[in-house]
Amino acid sequence: MSQVKSIARMRPKPSGWYQVYFAAVTERDDNRALLKIYRARKAMQDRLVELRRSSDARELQYLKCALTYLQILLPFLHSTPEGQKWQ
Repeated sequence: MSQVKSIARMRPKPSGWYQVYFAAVTERDDNRALLKIYRARKAMQDRLVELRRSSDARELQYLKCALTYLQILLPFLHSTPEGQKWQ
């Protein structure tokens, strides 16, 4: 959870990927979280493609951190009692 808070504090410029990402990592229902994580990853990968044409190093770093966190989070879905992974 501290990773979520630290990424939330970074506050990248308003972008579609960030809202979808935040909704995914704060979702408490495993089934909905899984769907939201896949949507967030898609939005983030699309934004990475856009960023290759520009050079916003800061947002690129935010994206890399957020994608890493989603990769870490995925294996824990359905593997712990409800809500435990969010504490």
